[in-house]
Amino acid sequence: MKNLSVILGLITISLFSISISAQEKKTLTPDDYDQWQSLRSAVISQNGEWVAYQVTMSEGNDTLYMVNTSTDTVYKEAFGTRMQFTADSKFATYLIGVSKKEQEKLKKKKSSVHYKLAILNLENGKKDIYPEVSGVTLPKEGSHLLLSMYKPKESKAKGTDKVLYDLTDKSMRTLGNITSISFNKTGNLLAYITEPANALGYGVEVIDLKSNIVRVLASDTSSFSKLTWEKEGNALAFFHLLKNKDYKDDAYEIIAYRNVGKNWNKEVFNPCQMDGFPEMMRVNNSSLQWAEDNSSLFFGIQDQELSAKKKEEISKKKEEGDEKEDVKGEDSEDGEKKGEEKGEDGEKKGEELPGVDVWHWKDSKIQPRQKMTYSSDKNFSYLCMWGLDENSFRQIADSTMRKVRLTGDQKNAIVYTEKPYEPQFRMTYADYYFMDLKTGDKKELLKNFTGYISPSPDGKFLLYFKDRNWYSYDIETAKHVNLTGNQGVPFWNIRDDHPAEVRPSWGLSGWTKDDKYALINDEYDIWAFKPDGSGAMRLTQGRSSEDRFRIKRLDYEKDYLDTKEMWFFSITGDKTKKTGFYSMKWGKDPVELMFVDKAISSYSLSKAKKAERYIWTENTYEQSPTLVVADAGLTNAKVIVQTNPQQKEYAWGRAELVEFTNKNGKALQGVLHYPADYEEGKQYPMLIYIYEILSNNLHRYINPSTKSFYNITNYVQQGFFVLQPDIVYRLDDPGFSAVECVVPAVEKVISTGMIDEAKIGLMGHSWGAYQTAFIITQTDLFSAAVAGAPLTDMISMYTEIYWNSGSPNQGIFETSQGRFTKPFWEIRDKYIENSPMFQAQSIKTPLLVAFGDKDGAVDWHQGIELYSTMRRMEKTYVMLVYEGENHSVRKKENTLDYTKKINEWFNYYLLKQDPANWITDGIPYLDKMKKEEDKKKKK
Repeated sequence: MKNLSVILGLITISLFSISISAQEKKTLTPDDYDQWQSLRSAVISQNGEWVAYQVTMSEGNDTLYMVNTSTDTVYKEAFGTRMQFTADSKFATYLIGVSKKEQEKLKKKKSSVHYKLAILNLENGKKDIYPEVSGVTLPKEGSHLLLSMYKPKESKAKGTDKVLYDLTDKSMRTLGNITSISFNKTGNLLAYITEPANALGYGVEVIDLKSNIVRVLASDTSSFSKLTWEKEGNALAFFHLLKNKDYKDDAYEIIAYRNVGKNWNKEVFNPCQMDGFPEMMRVNNSSLQWAEDNSSLFFGIQDQELSAKKKEEISKKKEEGDEKEDVKGEDSEDGEKKGEEKGEDGEKKGEELPGVDVWHWKDSKIQPRQKMTYSSDKNFSYLCMWGLDENSFRQIADSTMRKVRLTGDQKNAIVYTEKPYEPQFRMTYADYYFMDLKTGDKKELLKNFTGYISPSPDGKFLLYFKDRNWYSYDIETAKHVNLTGNQGVPFWNIRDDHPAEVRPSWGLSGWTKDDKYALINDEYDIWAFKPDGSGAMRLTQGRSSEDRFRIKRLDYEKDYLDTKEMWFFSITGDKTKKTGFYSMKWGKDPVELMFVDKAISSYSLSKAKKAERYIWTENTYEQSPTLVVADAGLTNAKVIVQTNPQQKEYAWGRAELVEFTNKNGKALQGVLHYPADYEEGKQYPMLIYIYEILSNNLHRYINPSTKSFYNITNYVQQGFFVLQPDIVYRLDDPGFSAVECVVPAVEKVISTGMIDEAKIGLMGHSWGAYQTAFIITQTDLFSAAVAGAPLTDMISMYTEIYWNSGSPNQGIFETSQGRFTKPFWEIRDKYIENSPMFQAQSIKTPLLVAFGDKDGAVDWHQGIELYSTMRRMEKTYVMLVYEGENHSVRKKENTLDYTKKINEWFNYYLLKQDPANWITDGIPYLDKMKKEEDKKKKK
């Protein structure tokens, strides 16, 4: 145990150290980068007394810290991870791994890390270590832990061993061959399924953790699966395998227990004995869900196929029976004999199937997409309901309406189909119907609708966005009401500049209790609408100041927001980039808690479950990520840790907003990072990094890294300005739009006199790389450019496949990032004019391009097209192709190489340093292979 102030020197008394002139500070070099830390996995105990967090290192070892917020007591653990506090806040559990070097060794051996478990007594610092533990499960309440053990290599059992550990006396109870196990909500019951290797002794049992009494719920020679507790832990259900050799696939029955812990009422759903269950269908064990009131269970069914043996038996019986059918063959052109059995496509029985995929123009999904979704399509099941009170069956989905969304109370369902509109090329449209699950009656809800329908928690209303407004649907009256049409502000995203015919909303924040209010966002504010359309009120006032409010939920156990509790809002300054939080009591105005010139992620705000204690992280570009704890109202804030204290020893840059106007007169912003060694009156080189809207990165802290190839801090430390300008778009002109934004932004910074105009570089990745490649066809402003995985030919790219998803690229161009309003054959000139390849004759800027040869987003042949074009034009173009990499390089050796090569490229063309050989001469394949062969010989 050590005092908080001395652990790694991470704690600072003040966030603002005494200023030291740049001349007295060290220059940061790549050799220093590995010192830099990141903050991860911050969590607060339920009583608010303890905070845990991880400090991770790029190359060094990660460390877990647990800090008492009152006494500053600190415990730390090298290689500690997956930390959890127990419900009573008296213990911490975490896993202990190995060093980064050891991880790399294991990776090379194709082995994985085997963790140890640590159980730390936070009151006295005593720690117990248990080896070979792969994970720990803690109940929401109670004194027990559930340890998952590694399965021995020689084990043939499907299950693994679990250990039930009692924190009160450290007693342990081994549960063998467990395939499924979970605590109920209160943590007083533990249910589990056993499945041994010898197929005997399958069972479902429940331990009462207070009495240690074990209740056997089921046992058989066939297996059980999918233990499912009801939300409150008062009911339990699971599947039981039904053995039947007549069928190819497994089928199941459902066993359910209600009044668990009291009467233990057992109920069974056997499809063979259930009226209305469809023939040649089976219950599968893909999913199981309780209704909120325990009255129903939802599950899936699939087609049932006879086994080969059963098919043969049936075939023989037909041949022997009076109704025997002769097997008739067909004469083919090459003289096939009658009587030969043929398959569906005409192949002879027993012949090898042809290795062919049929790409049909009427396919709803193209073949590559079908391959990607094969597993989910094969295992698709139709949602059904078992009504336990009446022992009734209801099939909800079927082949005509495959997709289902249940209402909040699970008494009704929304069923819908996209089939009438397939294949679909722009937006995805569907017909929606409302189903009463008690009667099975369906009625039309929305036809030809694209969007999302959100059920209210209590099941009284549906909410949907259509024609730029939010509508409600009253389930009882079947009435549709436009909620937002008369409020005088747009509820559709007016900033969205994609060419989709349906504009998106600003989002839905949720509902209040009893479905009384729907909480809907506009551009800046949160509104509360009565879903029957009888009234609305704006809860926040962000529009006049252009500050965006959004609800920040700190507790997701309830599916609604309680008007009796304190609400929190995150706030972001649209133009200022300030962030912070407000709180509000229902019926009163929101109160500012904090609103500062820093980046405070709304996701980082957490509350102790049983205390008014809060934690969050904050940072700026100059201030390394800092973990803060505070009391009610976010008062009495106290720094727990500020990472990277060594930063104060080095010269560091700063970030500021740049205001500029694009060539169409639109006011925009950008972020300008100053060189670490900046001196007023001196001119510096500048790099521009582009994508779309980047000004929101103003306060982003960026660790230097030898493996981060577009790293702004790296360049700031090397004496560059770095500019990230915002880009907005005109339809049908994505490339020219980028030029119209980037060039004025650069010119605005040049006008300050701080920039050497002969030393300006441009870079971007993916869409940013496309824009980079295009911009240099329109201006000679840049002395060098780097483009990672650029689109170069908009026509050929339009016709290619997005292999990471298996989907065609057309949607990207017509409704998304490409921002073309029509396919290329209707506006061919626009596609050509905005393609770097077709404008390459104007390029004077040396261009470095990088691709992975397994790029599943932008086919790397896009790089080859531009390479072949510029090579023929005898223009400066170098393409790096990384073997086995996807849309971005990920392997350590490749990230190091790409980062190094970008630096060398800009150092040569901007700073006039001596060029690396690959820049002037390339690397012949013969030389590359010789190096690889020499390396193998040394091994």
